[in-house]
Amino acid sequence: MHICLIAFGTRGDVQPTIALAKRLQRAGYQVQVAAGTNFEGWIRSHGLEFAGISVDIQALMNSEGGKKWTNNSSSNPLQELQTMRTLFKEHGTEAAHDLYRICESADVIISGFTTLAIIDSIATHQKKRHIAALLQPSSKTRSGAALTNPFINGNSIVNLGASFLYQSLLWYLFSPVVNPSREQWHLPRHNAAQFRHMLNHLSIVYGFSEQVIPRPADWGEHVAISGYWFLDEPDWTPPPALSDFLSAGKPPMYLGFGSMSNRNPEATLQLILDALRQSGQRGVISSGWSGLKATDLPDNVYLLESAPHSWLFPRMAGVVHHGGAGTTAAALRAGVPMTIVPHIADQPFWGRRAAEIGVGTRPIPRHKLTTKTLADVLSVLANDNNMRQKAAAVGKIIQSEDGVTRAVEAIQKILMM
Repeated sequence: MHICLIAFGTRGDVQPTIALAKRLQRAGYQVQVAAGTNFEGWIRSHGLEFAGISVDIQALMNSEGGKKWTNNSSSNPLQELQTMRTLFKEHGTEAAHDLYRICESADVIISGFTTLAIIDSIATHQKKRHIAALLQPSSKTRSGAALTNPFINGNSIVNLGASFLYQSLLWYLFSPVVNPSREQWHLPRHNAAQFRHMLNHLSIVYGFSEQVIPRPADWGEHVAISGYWFLDEPDWTPPPALSDFLSAGKPPMYLGFGSMSNRNPEATLQLILDALRQSGQRGVISSGWSGLKATDLPDNVYLLESAPHSWLFPRMAGVVHHGGAGTTAAALRAGVPMTIVPHIADQPFWGRRAAEIGVGTRPIPRHKLTTKTLADVLSVLANDNNMRQKAAAVGKIIQSEDGVTRAVEAIQKILMM
């Protein structure tokens, strides 16, 4: 059986998909991973077949549109929605054509969040089996633990209404690409109601832990929660300068915003340096895709281009990050307290959940990040023993979970239905 997994997104989308693909391949399936062409070398290095989607997400995130999305969205959700819709409209059609071609050789298609709607249409036209492998809770529910639901304690009909609204907004994002593609493939046009029906009846495997999002009582058997899909890089060796820095003093704070592009990286770097100085903390600053650079840093700071989170985070005193699902999962498993600085999309949700389960401070939206707010949370991360103990306890549980194995078992169960 040939399974194609779609990982159309940033590194945080691709990395767990690689972990899942490797385990499916080990279980005897022929596996292919479709992702942006900038990820080809990484995917092939894990012994996986690669199919290229011509849209380069890294280049997109660093384009003017991408910077508009990541720099302005935390202060204006409506503008974020419109910017996301524009980006989908500008780049989604090209990706849809690539995906249609890629999926022709597959028996089963496993989509991610950004390709839910278009893969459903492709699977319908090509008469293929479609399963969703998602990192964000997107099924309708009365539970307050779900993505957009306002009443976090217990169940509420209002939460169900919020789920309805959230799914309708997803259709608003996807529809400019989906319906023109459906017309091209001689399929009837879809509307928001049909998208919601599809999403709420589709077989879904969620890659997060029930320690973070308890399973809602109103999710049916077609929805599985497996635990996180971690991909470790066992052969990674830190540069000597990083090892020397870590051994030179107390554990530092990690500060990095991953794939979030930055219009003014120099100002962001200065803000971080000032906050570290005011809080008296050492810091490892990850430049990621943000463009952060510095030629003259104080002795208490190390500027890092990249390092596996599985190696780095357990050596940190705390983690300050953008709140991507993958980075959040890595911080949770490391068992260290965190502060999330959400920029876009599902990041505010993960910031909220980290605080609600006691492993992090309240999130700081990117537009509210100042030297003082950052210095304050760095002091909390360093000195709040209750938070540190809670983070360590949750980390031990997540370390004991084998989410990838459980996800493969869930997929196999779905395929037997």
